[in-house]
Parts: sequence; structure tokens; C-alpha cells
Amino acid sequence: MFPSVQVTGVDLAPIQYMEVPPNCKFEIWDANTDDMPYDDGHFDLVHVRAVHTGILDYPQFLQQVGRILRPGGLVLLVEPDLRQWANNKSELGFKHGAGPRGWFTFWETYCSCLSAIGIDITVPQRLKKLLEETNMFEQIVELEGEIPVGFYPRQRAVLTVGQLQWMAHDLLLPALKPMFVLMDLQEVTVDQIIMNAQRDLYDMTFK
Repeated sequence: MFPSVQVTGVDLAPIQYMEVPPNCKFEIWDANTDDMPYDDGHFDLVHVRAVHTGILDYPQFLQQVGRILRPGGLVLLVEPDLRQWANNKSELGFKHGAGPRGWFTFWETYCSCLSAIGIDITVPQRLKKLLEETNMFEQIVELEGEIPVGFYPRQRAVLTVGQLQWMAHDLLLPALKPMFVLMDLQEVTVDQIIMNAQRDLYDMTFK
């Protein structure tokens, strides 16, 4: 598809497919330690998705994105908000002891760990303002959407998203154990946090 387009993918770890179309390539480098290794105005389109949890200086990151984007080019940023909702309510919307407490506790723990290593967890909420403050972008449009986790959506396309998100989170919960332990949490405490979050993930009464 679109064989005339040259696509460059970037990641921190070599987890890409072994075979890609001839007009695609992957490069490995760390946005936290390196300037983006491209000339000014190199790209017509820059797509950034779900990277803020790994970027220590997001304003500087946006400056680099603006530098490598040609005048009149397009940047698409997708950053998921780490604040969690269940049954259309935040944690504060549930009475004491009610709701998916294990799920909320897991995400609070994750956010605390990220903050401890210097990650700004408020980036998704301030993305438009951060773009404006660079003075490098025009016609900034902000769109918000809800991402379901689970099997409750009735629309087929949205249900597919919910199913994929459920599977991704089922893998994510235990995968963050090393990070939690590294932040000086007792392993038995971490195991309990993950187990409680899994219980809520598998509970189909929450959506």
C-alpha cells in the first residue's frame, strides 16, 4: 500500500517484524538521549503513539518533532490518559470500598512509579497546551475518545477494540511487576496489587 511513500519506524528495542515492505525501514534509538537523527524538515508526516510514559522531557521531544517536520507537514499525536474510569465514573465516584479498587490501585501505583523516575504523567491532559507552547505548530486540533477495556461494547468495531485492549491489559498487569519491585515495593505487596487488578479485569460487571 502506498509504495511511493518512504516509511521510517523508530523504537527503543528491536521488536520489529523481520520482513517489512521494501519502502519501510526500522531504526533503533533513544529519544531521551539523542537528538532525532534527521535533517530539519525531513518528514511530511510524523506519527507518535503512546510514548509519553518513556519520555523524560516531553516539551523537548515536541521541539524535535517540530524540527524534523517540513513546513505544512502533519503531526499526529496519540497519548492515552492514565486516569482510569469504570462504569462512567472515576475512583472518586464510587463509595468507600465499592468499585474496582484493585484496578484503580494498580494504576495509581504505576503512576507513582513513573513520577518517581521523572515521567510527567499529565502530558496527555496538557498535550494541546504543550504543542502551543513550542510555537512550532499551527491549526492544532484536539480530539478525545474513550477506549473500552473488555467485552461489553455492542458495536462490532468498538467491541474489537475492547477485546484487544483487554488482552493487552491482561499481559500488561504482570509485566509491570519488575518496575514496581524496583521502586522498593515488597514483592508480596506487588503480587497482591496485580492479583487484585486482575480480579477486576476479569469481573465483567465493570466496564
